[in-house]
Amino acid sequence: MNSKSVFKLALLHLIYLLMKVDNEIDFREVKYLERILQEEDISDELLTDFKAQLSKLNEQEIFNRGIKLIGLCTEGERIRIYSILYKNMAAAEGKFHESELRFLTNVVCFRALN
Repeated sequence: MNSKSVFKLALLHLIYLLMKVDNEIDFREVKYLERILQEEDISDELLTDFKAQLSKLNEQEIFNRGIKLIGLCTEGERIRIYSILYKNMAAAEGKFHESELRFLTNVVCFRALN
């Protein structure tokens, strides 16, 4: 797997979890996701493969894979992922849910410890 695919898969794993963490998937989050898919040039094929894998995993396994993939990214890619998650996804609804902030903090802290 090349480094661009690793970055994109790490991003997809964490976006998926962030969208679900507050138990509400808002239409604005979906719009931001569509924009991110386009901006990051995530192919339909990669997205389809990712969705197929989701059906075989529970949320903890998805989180663990996302963290593992982040570990394979460069420092610049990790910062970019965190920036996308924070700026685009968590703020999509116009407000931050406590669960979203907790999730983002957990991702950063968990990654820092491993």
